[in-house]
Amino acid sequence: MQKFVVPATTSVPVFGKIPAAFVPKPKTPFTMGSFQPPPVRSLLTVKLSSQRLNLPSVRTLSWRITRDSNFAGSNSLGVHVTVTQATTTTTLLSSINPSVSGKPVTFTALVSSSAGTPTGKVQFLDGTTVLATRTLTSGSVKYTTLKLPPGANSITAIYEGDSNHSGSTSTPVNQIVLAVTTTTLSSSLNPSTFGEAVTFTAVVTPAPPDGETVTFGEGSIVLGAGSLSGGSASFTTSDLPAGRSTITAVYGGDSNLDGSTSKDVYQVIKKATTTTTLLSSKNPSISGKPITFTVLVSSPAGTPTGKVEYLDGTTILATVKLTSGSAKYMTTKLPLGSNRMTAVYEGDGSNFASSKSNTVKQWWSEPGSGTRARRASRRHTTAARVLTAVPPC
Repeated sequence: MQKFVVPATTSVPVFGKIPAAFVPKPKTPFTMGSFQPPPVRSLLTVKLSSQRLNLPSVRTLSWRITRDSNFAGSNSLGVHVTVTQATTTTTLLSSINPSVSGKPVTFTALVSSSAGTPTGKVQFLDGTTVLATRTLTSGSVKYTTLKLPPGANSITAIYEGDSNHSGSTSTPVNQIVLAVTTTTLSSSLNPSTFGEAVTFTAVVTPAPPDGETVTFGEGSIVLGAGSLSGGSASFTTSDLPAGRSTITAVYGGDSNLDGSTSKDVYQVIKKATTTTTLLSSKNPSISGKPITFTVLVSSPAGTPTGKVEYLDGTTILATVKLTSGSAKYMTTKLPLGSNRMTAVYEGDGSNFASSKSNTVKQWWSEPGSGTRARRASRRHTTAARVLTAVPPC
């Protein structure tokens, strides 16, 4: 007898011509029907199915050819057939790669075969360390973990096989796990005043490689960036508007470190102080003759914008818009005598605080009374004084 070791579904070469109505039966000889054989020996293919044979197993195949008027009948030689387990393929998938240390990642193992759906168990390994053993359901199984160490992890799935299917090992998945970082943000001056330089410093832990970048922003607006050195990066600005700004620092991460965003820093920026000065073109002056009052508004934070009110006592004479920090008002209609002239800067509504000027005692006289007016002027005119208004905090 010849012995063949074959898979579950196979072809066995024998000699003779076998009818198409061949139906294998387990544990019993195979019986052939009557047929007219050719005068020569020819190749016969017999197919076996794992659905009809227990696996693995050994079976003896034989058949009989009956005689006719030309050929004598004969019995076949027995053929030993060993039916082996079906091969399988195991595929491993990761739900997210790279993942973050301490956050879940799910691995899915898919086991397939051309001979039905495999059953049994799958081992998940990190290198040679067994992480878990799970049972297949409809050819697949999942394993979720949040305990992989930072760095590269070689994850594999090993299918152990069952009575009909052989085991198999997946291709390794190079699972990258990023280390968690923390970014802390601080301000060098809080509250500050509009126009003052403020330095924001971000510290990233653990320290990324020098030269990586931290971005500083207010909401979705990027204010600037700083280069990391020893885990620290800074950004300086004097352009924040008056009010309250919400500042954050963002580290974007790299191939080994996960990115992180700092907590909000609420930077309070006060309005810049201003100084308003009022000047008269001629004092004393004569009724009916033009006189010009000039206002100068300045600030250490830049050139204020906005409007200035001119007042005689409490009476508003005019409102004039500033141009490059100054404004002019001309009149010929002041009341006779001494007039208490002031100018009030209203502020710009955002970055510059309001302020009030010095008081100018403007003497206004009738024509021909120049000597008397000059004497009165010497008695009543006070030198211009500069008053600075400081905005409330």
